[in-house]
Amino acid sequence: MKKTREELKEKILWNLQMNTILERNAIDIEDLYFAVVEVLKENIFDLWVKSNVEKRGKREIAFLSFEYLPEEFLQRNVVYLDVIEDVRSIVEELGFSLEQLKKIDIVNKLGDGGLGDASFAFLDTAATKKDSVVAYGIRYEGGHLRQSIENFEQLEYSDDWLKNGNPWELERKRIYYDIPIGDYTVQAAAYDIPVLGYQNGYVNTLRLWQARSIEPVDYNAFSEGKIQESYKNRIRARAITEFLYPSDSSDQGRELRLTQEYFFAAASIKDILNRQRNHGHMDNIEEYCRIKLNEVHSIMAIPVFIYEYMKSEEKPFDAALAKANQIFDFTTYKVRNEISEWWDVHLIQKICPWIYPIIEKLNDEICALVETPLFNFTPEEFDRTKIIEEDKVKMIPLAIFGSGVTSLAVKDQLEIMLGDNLDCIATLFHSRFRFRELGVNHRIWLMESNPLLFDFLTKELNIDLINQPDALTSILERSDSEEIAYRLDDIKKKNKEKFTKIFLKDRGDVINPYSIFDINNDDFLETKRQLIEALYIAYEFINMKEQPNLDFPDRTFFFAGKANRNYLMAKLVIKFINCLSYCVSKEVKIKEKLKIVFIDNRNMNNMMKLIPTADIGEQLSLPGKEVAMTNGLRFMLNGAVLIGSQTSINHRIRNIVGEENIKLFGANFEDVKNQSRYSYYNYYEFIKNHEKMNHFITQLSNINNQELRECFRLILNLIGRYNDGFFIFRDLEEYIEAQRTLGELYYDSCIWRKMSLNNIGKSGVFNLDSSYDINEKHIWDSRR
Repeated sequence: MKKTREELKEKILWNLQMNTILERNAIDIEDLYFAVVEVLKENIFDLWVKSNVEKRGKREIAFLSFEYLPEEFLQRNVVYLDVIEDVRSIVEELGFSLEQLKKIDIVNKLGDGGLGDASFAFLDTAATKKDSVVAYGIRYEGGHLRQSIENFEQLEYSDDWLKNGNPWELERKRIYYDIPIGDYTVQAAAYDIPVLGYQNGYVNTLRLWQARSIEPVDYNAFSEGKIQESYKNRIRARAITEFLYPSDSSDQGRELRLTQEYFFAAASIKDILNRQRNHGHMDNIEEYCRIKLNEVHSIMAIPVFIYEYMKSEEKPFDAALAKANQIFDFTTYKVRNEISEWWDVHLIQKICPWIYPIIEKLNDEICALVETPLFNFTPEEFDRTKIIEEDKVKMIPLAIFGSGVTSLAVKDQLEIMLGDNLDCIATLFHSRFRFRELGVNHRIWLMESNPLLFDFLTKELNIDLINQPDALTSILERSDSEEIAYRLDDIKKKNKEKFTKIFLKDRGDVINPYSIFDINNDDFLETKRQLIEALYIAYEFINMKEQPNLDFPDRTFFFAGKANRNYLMAKLVIKFINCLSYCVSKEVKIKEKLKIVFIDNRNMNNMMKLIPTADIGEQLSLPGKEVAMTNGLRFMLNGAVLIGSQTSINHRIRNIVGEENIKLFGANFEDVKNQSRYSYYNYYEFIKNHEKMNHFITQLSNINNQELRECFRLILNLIGRYNDGFFIFRDLEEYIEAQRTLGELYYDSCIWRKMSLNNIGKSGVFNLDSSYDINEKHIWDSRR
């Protein structure tokens, strides 16, 4: 039952008195923050208990993901409990503001980028739909690293975000599992975070695992001064859950990476089976449990499940595999069976030798299937179906064979599999593939991140976005309304002003809020092709130096993203962007019209403030090499116009919003596929015969900045070495023309406002609540 304002105030004051005034007479903002959190937690825990009672006897989804990217929980929970105005007024009575409290709320470092956002959005929607979900993850103590730009380069530092604990979590001291790893054993300790549904009193659980040593410090070694040796067991246990994605560039790094995946799978499967056993569901577990694996990092859960089920239920391998096929769903956004996701046999035998025989049996099963007269594979095709090949375990084939359903984001994925080294296994299990409907969570990416727009749409236009997000399409009926267009324009400008004032004030940046805000928000990978945009900016910069009176609409380019330290090209692109930003800032006549801002440390909080400011959203992934996720949908929802490559998701957006409301460019899927087969595009010949590109490369190679010249030289060398395999220069000219077209359209404010309004309205088609219903119903029905 919802607490009244007076009840909330009484509990907050009592909490302050017990925890603060006994020690001193004055309270500060942190005292109030923790008091408010404790009171909210009490309300949430009451609902949590009631929800768990309500779930008894019902089927449950176990969701395994290496990443979660929740927004700040204080903002989320006051909204989802429907107490935001009461809390705001109580806090103001005590001399503070809710905004001050939000600033010190903990920022969770459980993931980064699209996968983490998609994972948490799924939890939000499931709780709002009142579907029983227990999600599993890792409690990374060092997070996903804090990024910083120093001397133009992106560096990473440990982010000790848990040094003062996480006030929103509950340590489950009686829930732990011993996980043997090679010659030692660690304990998986459970920490739970409640995930509220939107104002429905329903709570699901995000359970995070932390690795602890069960061995004490070696006192004898300690006494002899062998400090590192005495702490060996604690160090290697803590290392497992210290960072997200430890580097796998060395043998030790790959061992730690696989240890992390096995630890996560073993702890989660033990807990899932224990929950089902306590409910008496083991004999018909498939009727009450489904295990969703979100991406390749969770695949080890399949052989672990088979092993644990055989051991605990005393069942044969065939029976356990049959259960796995009925229970597991595997979702992947990958497009290739990458060698980086093949694990050395000897490494698996070292870390979890009891699991390797299960993997061998899975391989034997699929080999026996292929050897039947029904199939007529060549020896090479036969090898491609194997899970174990040349002392390597291939994880994606294991997932496809071990799961009942493999969910793909777009149809291009299956086409690529059929034309790649997954062709045979994709053909064998074609009936197991499903295509997911992609959607964006309007509660997170509109209601919470863009409250001005949300309030305007819900209150003044009377659109029920919470319960009927697809009703956004009704705004299209007023597409000719100048008043609505001006209001949307005004909201965008206010969002820009707020962002520049709050986020950039400590950087000393001056940004024109009336300029075009062009935003690229993605991890830095060659397949994401941020380099195309960076070269375009350099191209216009050189033109503006050569032609001072060039007609160019004021633009501010934002880049937000990180690059793994092992990705040389991605790191070079980041350095190139920051060197270019410096060069632009030194040109007095240009810096007023052109500016580049690189967000030092991308996190959910920053992105929720940045995306509502976007006029143009970038989605530049190379077709056939990268599956774009929901970035473009978030931009649409907030009224931006997309510039994108010819990927399946961008085509789908174009089909919904109309050709005139999105700008696509460059090579399509067939072009990329044909290049892989026939190599018809030769980078050196292309540049040699392309006067405009040749001139640009010469100009940039001789630019008056040594750092930028050297960085560009290294980038050119890498592009040439791999024959421009990501079509950077092949697509650059079309991208330049696309950007210039958008610049011309922006000058006509009437046209631009209509485009923005159209994209907001059409984004209702992509709401996550509807796509969730379609996806989950389709997969459950396919099991019957």
